[in-house]
Formats: sequence, C-alpha cells, structure tokens
Amino acid sequence: MQYRGGKSRLARQILPFMPDVEYFVEPFVGGGGMTRFAVQSGKFSKFLCSDINEYVIAYFNAIKSGWMPKERYTREEFLEMK
Repeated sequence: MQYRGGKSRLARQILPFMPDVEYFVEPFVGGGGMTRFAVQSGKFSKFLCSDINEYVIAYFNAIKSGWMPKERYTREEFLEMK
C-alpha cells in the first residue's frame, strides 16, 4: 500500500545499515514498505510494528485476522471506505 511519507523507496538502502538482531521494530509502519523489505531480507525473525494512525492499525489487524483487500476498487467503493 502506498502511504504518504513512506520509506519503501529507501528501504533497500536502509536495511544494510541495520544491526543483526532478532527483532525488527517499526514505530511508524504506515503502508508497511520498510517492514515488507525487512521480512523479505530474512535478516529478522520477529517483527513489532506500530503506528499512531488508528486506521492503519485497523487495516493491518484486519489483514492479520485473515481479511484481504481486493486488488481494485471502484471509485464509489473507495469513497465509501474513505
């Protein structure tokens, strides 16, 4: 998911500088771009992600519970969710 202020464009450059530790902690998960790269890197075995935006947290909790968003939404569906 794209998210304003996201770090996904910089993730490939940031990850090599991160220490070799068990936990990856992301205090501002946003769209999850940095976390996605961290998972794919195989560098970490446990993840803790947070965000102050309640809608972002609700979105990721829904995914964690098994819900998956559709790939495409109509404009009406988007505006209804917004």
